[in-house]
Amino acid sequence: QLIINALESGYRETCQDFESTFERHLQNDWENTKNRLLEELGQQSTTEGALGSSASPESHRRPFTAVGDEPLMSGGSRRRERGTTSLKMNPRMLHYAKGVGQVNQARLSNNSLPVMDLFEKVTHELSGDDRSQQITASWHMLATILDERVPNEVLGAEQALTEAEFSVPYLYSTYYSPASVQVRNHFIRGARRYLEEQFVEYVDRTLTQFPREASIGGVPSVNHKIRGYLNVKLNRLDPAQKAQLEVSHGQAMWAHLYYLFRAGCVTDALSYAMQHEPFFMHSERNFLTYLKAYVDSVDHRLPRNLRDRLHADFNRYAHNTHD
Repeated sequence: QLIINALESGYRETCQDFESTFERHLQNDWENTKNRLLEELGQQSTTEGALGSSASPESHRRPFTAVGDEPLMSGGSRRRERGTTSLKMNPRMLHYAKGVGQVNQARLSNNSLPVMDLFEKVTHELSGDDRSQQITASWHMLATILDERVPNEVLGAEQALTEAEFSVPYLYSTYYSPASVQVRNHFIRGARRYLEEQFVEYVDRTLTQFPREASIGGVPSVNHKIRGYLNVKLNRLDPAQKAQLEVSHGQAMWAHLYYLFRAGCVTDALSYAMQHEPFFMHSERNFLTYLKAYVDSVDHRLPRNLRDRLHADFNRYAHNTHD
């Protein structure tokens, strides 16, 4: 019986030590996270005495008694005073608060307001480091994915993104219902559009950084930009890698076509392929048929018969390559 009691006592002590250690680490992690958030907003970090800041669980069980001449619960008053002073003195917080006020006022007036565009402008005004620029880019990404249409002289307020526009198909429709499929396709198109914009910006930065290697000059078209971008990339390849490319008349045509698609210029890609029809017909005789059907389709899908032909061509090509 003594051995059993000793084992049970040891078990309880182990559990208590584990819980105390776990709570202490949890409080420390929470305190660090809270401080990072407050620093990002420009507010003072929490100090000893704030809720969740102690390093041991016992500190949360201090009795509510006065210490010396200090009034009861004066710590909470000091925290409230410090928070109010920080809010008054902090321009970053005031910028965010002003934006939230505009959103609330628009909602109360039943007016549409491009929320993500608004906060993108707020964070852009406050940008001063890499983290702030990433936050600004995140707001722009969300606005692009959701297609947050900002009202202007051409686009009326009735065409802008409305409050909770996607809530009904998201919350109350089944996964494969037409409404849910339409919302997912909307997000996919927006995400693809954002990635295409990012690639175009990257191409422009590359051309600006290496103008001599690009060798395009003037006000280039999208094809000239892609050709200049390829010039920069090809100059950095070793001879063995260049030998693997299919080049015709000094152009890596398959790579050029791919980057046109990467930039979202599908119509330009079709025009480029038609201009170099002999090359693509020699490489893959059915390719232009598939490409034209893809570009002409509203949702960029091949009809069933062409899709089956494409799969058969691909399987045959893969089989011959393997052999």
